[in-house]
Amino acid sequence: MVGKYGPSIYCATDKNVYDALHNKRISDNALLNYLLDRGIVASPQASRESLISQIAMLAFDYRNHLDIAVKLESQSIKDNLTNTRILGDMSLEDIEAAATSFKKDLCDPGDNCDVSRTNSVIKIEIRYTEIDFSKTELAQRSNKVSYIEISKEESDDGFLVRYSDTEKAENACAKIIDSIAKGQKKGIEEFSISLRSLENPEARTYFFDQLCRYMRGYRLDDVTGVDVHRSKVVKDDEDVDVDHYIDKAQLKGKGVLNSKEFDQLTSMGFYTYYLAWTVVPQSGVGDKIEFEAKFKDPELCEKFTYVVKGVYKKNGSSYNKTHKPPTPIDKKEYLRLLEDSSNKAYQSAIKNYGAESDEN
Repeated sequence: MVGKYGPSIYCATDKNVYDALHNKRISDNALLNYLLDRGIVASPQASRESLISQIAMLAFDYRNHLDIAVKLESQSIKDNLTNTRILGDMSLEDIEAAATSFKKDLCDPGDNCDVSRTNSVIKIEIRYTEIDFSKTELAQRSNKVSYIEISKEESDDGFLVRYSDTEKAENACAKIIDSIAKGQKKGIEEFSISLRSLENPEARTYFFDQLCRYMRGYRLDDVTGVDVHRSKVVKDDEDVDVDHYIDKAQLKGKGVLNSKEFDQLTSMGFYTYYLAWTVVPQSGVGDKIEFEAKFKDPELCEKFTYVVKGVYKKNGSSYNKTHKPPTPIDKKEYLRLLEDSSNKAYQSAIKNYGAESDEN
């Protein structure tokens, strides 16, 4: 049977089970336990292929298939975040009504949507399942969760709309904002960080330099990753071999911004569109924080996304070598820190390079 989203099967075949057992999520111990549950004792020294071949020949009921499918499910990972700001005469009640309306009438069929309000923050949580037919049948399901958080801005009359960098959250966010706008006589204004108008490569690199160096209460510790891009539009006066034109490069390591490789790339017209960096408290008291930020569209420098990668705990005079996820309270603080810094970096880039860009 061929359904709307791809082929469907009512019963997993021996070949489906055989392919699924090769997945790295199925450990060697799990294979041995599958056999042991059937009263078959296999040597731990047996090859993985021989264990899989033997298991695939056994009869599997619904419970057995479900057990494998659960092990193969792609767990929802921590998505990058993005945000937009909306300005208008709307109240928190207007936004809550729009979110509730989305839950009742606009949420995709099969999705589970929850709306909650705590003080001046409205949260929308969408749980859904994605199917990837490029994978083996028993590994096609992925349980996902996307979030939208709308909060009152402290500095003005606007609201910050922060959401998961997923197609599901983006579509839901667009529907909610559209619903809010329809309820406002004067409409609303929406703003997202974009460097599309700043075509100067130096301006785009400047944005990321400001972003990582000037975070309130912290100082830059190190830049560990930089992705650079060069516009595909080649000017007539540029001496470039278009048959061997490189438009992207990736640098990883320590002190990347101070490397000669980075200097060479920027001198050739490359600009930063992705950055990974760590900061430490200026006071010297507290943990080291790791961030990542990028433009998903490197050509236009649009769709700005970011994430708090982790926290390196202070250990005496140094920091732990491995990071851990921040607590929910700390994560909220770090996200706000990154968002404030990105806004200041954007304003600074516009101030220093906007006029020149307009002239061009």
